[in-house]
Amino acid sequence: LWRSGDRGLALTAYRDLITRFPDDAELQVAYAQILESDPQDRANLEQALLQWRRILARSQPRSERWFQSKYGIAQCQLFLGDRAAAAQRIRYLQATEKLGGTPWENAFQQLLERCLAP
Repeated sequence: LWRSGDRGLALTAYRDLITRFPDDAELQVAYAQILESDPQDRANLEQALLQWRRILARSQPRSERWFQSKYGIAQCQLFLGDRAAAAQRIRYLQATEKLGGTPWENAFQQLLERCLAP
């Protein structure tokens, strides 16, 4: 639904699914991704930020989902115009976690560069 272009229908369907299956992490992540898919939709971005925080709270530290959640939070902050908070989050993560050689190293660096761009 979402990838085919009917974002509204996808949001409704996933909202129902995550309510019925709150422990399905893949559904929770997909819902967050749909919410953040339109950087111009402030209301959905704020919901995506909350959704990524919920996912983070239920993720094993330093797991793929944990890093994905951290990335999602920083990206939502960037889209919502809080570049400083997003950059601070990324810098802290870079300083405290061993990202070198992981797929997340480049992803977070590129996101940081977007946060710092004029």
